[in-house]
Amino acid sequence: MGHKILILGGDGYIGWPLSLRLASLGNDVRIVDDLSRRTFDSKHGFKSNIAHSWQRESVSGIKYHNVNLIHSNIGDILKRYKPDIVIHAAGQRSAPVSHTSRYKQTTFLNNIIMLNALESIKEVNRDIRLIHFGSMGVYNSYSESVGHDTIGNLLPMAPKSLYHLTKCHDLLTLEFYSRTYGLDITEIHSGTAWGSQTAETSSHPFLRNRLDYDYYYGTFINRFMCQAAIGEPITVYGDGVSEKSIIHIEDSIINLVEIINKKHNTQTIKIRNHYTELITPMIAADRVNSVYGLGINSVFDNRLEATTQYNPVSSHSIIQSKTIYDDLIAEFDNIDAANISKKQMKIQNHKW
Repeated sequence: MGHKILILGGDGYIGWPLSLRLASLGNDVRIVDDLSRRTFDSKHGFKSNIAHSWQRESVSGIKYHNVNLIHSNIGDILKRYKPDIVIHAAGQRSAPVSHTSRYKQTTFLNNIIMLNALESIKEVNRDIRLIHFGSMGVYNSYSESVGHDTIGNLLPMAPKSLYHLTKCHDLLTLEFYSRTYGLDITEIHSGTAWGSQTAETSSHPFLRNRLDYDYYYGTFINRFMCQAAIGEPITVYGDGVSEKSIIHIEDSIINLVEIINKKHNTQTIKIRNHYTELITPMIAADRVNSVYGLGINSVFDNRLEATTQYNPVSSHSIIQSKTIYDDLIAEFDNIDAANISKKQMKIQNHKW
């Protein structure tokens, strides 16, 4: 018998393919999403190249609840739908967006609304399991390499961006609710996802996943692929030597399904590191350039970043894994070059 799963942020880059995969495995899935990413694209004149939410719903059979989590209490949805699992993938996921004056406050409000979900679970049903999407970037926010001392205490934090400040806040809040109220919580410290489509999203035009490549939301590997697809030189911010943890979107979905299907005990927050490779943007750019020969441009980067990505212990092993070296080129088959906008490739130099 499958789970009843509520996915907050189920319209997004990870949330949507995860919703489809879980539904295909016999789970009863509902999506809660305010569609704010679509609003962002519309305001900035960007093309999402994804179907309307009602079109996605009509083909997939997964019901959408259009709810703004900042201003709405999801307790009523929990009471009505009675999920046994809530997946929180509704965070604002971009560090560049968090440092634009227009979206600083929105990022903070959006990313701390996890408190809404926690309070609702605490009041409605403490047996509901919460799985929250965090970031591997919190490890660069610690003063030591692991993030916990030998007896499990959190180490002091020093985040390098407003976005990572919210992620550190998330971690402390989750730990507090797990310890204080005995909630069953799993925190996914995720690396940067790359790739675009899964078997489910490729099965129908209305189910296609989004592929962000702009300055604001475009992750570096996907951006490189889209630049190559339209014959543009690869652009690397700064010297490109800051090591990043990455994971292919298919591996991310496989890993999340495994975590969802695994039973846990309450009382102690479970932290799962979620990545397959550690790589620098320059190495990824070299890999793309080795095939397409378009050249690599280094552009000024005014972001404060650590030069090394800490490699935390007890990484969750992912059996099936796609790598930059073996699988990057195959990803170009999923890119519709005709719909890529050069306007969206434009470099922005916001003050951080």
